[in-house]
Amino acid sequence: MPKRSKEQIVSQILDICCDGANKTTIVHRTNSNSTNVNLYLKMLIKNKLVKASDRSYRTTSKGIAILENLRRIHVALTDPEARPTDLRYNTVEQNYAN
Repeated sequence: MPKRSKEQIVSQILDICCDGANKTTIVHRTNSNSTNVNLYLKMLIKNKLVKASDRSYRTTSKGIAILENLRRIHVALTDPEARPTDLRYNTVEQNYAN
């Protein structure tokens, strides 16, 4: 299995935290360990991409914007048929609208 990039791990954590998640959930769903997850969460909180509250973590609006950009980049790099106009409309906020 190839090593994941930091961007892939950040994207995965931001996605998991969109609905709110505790640290154990993040560790399990990222297939990582608590030491690594702690480092990423500290960085994400410092950059205001994730907000911590009472043992729960939630992606902020700034984090959602970053996640959308990471997804667009991923699609642009992996889908040769993707057009820039196609990438603009599938947003995280639409996926997680209440």
